[in-house]
Amino acid sequence: MTESVRRVLADPFSLGTDLVPWEPPAVPPDSAKLRAAKAELERALTDAPAAHVDWCLGKLFALPTRAQTPESAAYLAESFLDACGCYPADLWTSITTELLRTKKFRPSPAEFVELAEPKLAERRRMLERVRQMLDGVKPALPPKPEERPIPTRLGRLEHLRSTYERLGRTLDVERLDREIAAEKGDLGRQERMLTDAPDRRTENAPFAPADTAQNRRLAELAAAKRAAA
Repeated sequence: MTESVRRVLADPFSLGTDLVPWEPPAVPPDSAKLRAAKAELERALTDAPAAHVDWCLGKLFALPTRAQTPESAAYLAESFLDACGCYPADLWTSITTELLRTKKFRPSPAEFVELAEPKLAERRRMLERVRQMLDGVKPALPPKPEERPIPTRLGRLEHLRSTYERLGRTLDVERLDREIAAEKGDLGRQERMLTDAPDRRTENAPFAPADTAQNRRLAELAAAKRAAA
């Protein structure tokens, strides 16, 4: 976005360091510039690709740590994904670089979040201000915080497998392959249970309301099935 639009959208501060309420300018920027700024801010709020996150984690995990086991490293990698997986690629790059410059030991996810969250929150505020000026209406309530999706266990296992495969840790890859296969097997059993559920319900048809043609038909099928057995 242009520097003039950035100045319009930037957080206003008092003479100290307190953030004060933002007001749209009396003469807003050209609508074409606002639409371009909106598109740029939406891109700047997109989650980083998994490959880029892996690369940054590899850099951070190169820092020494006082206590290191394969299990603790795996748990720490999962914690980073849970707490920081929603951040865009440029924040992953800049904050990883900052941590490498300032930390002597491997940082925690909380240290990463402490640096990333204020920058991400400012981008959200700027995007909301662009939308206000494009719509020409002030919102009655502040925007709701963005909900972060909770990664599934299968997704975390597959992500760790790709990390270990890149690092050449074949034993960990083989172990995760077994865990992934077991997890997929559990999901398959759940799907089969859901598919078979209607057949089990037909056995309980006498306890269901019998005032519809569908329920009477289910009762007849259940009776025929018991007679055949």
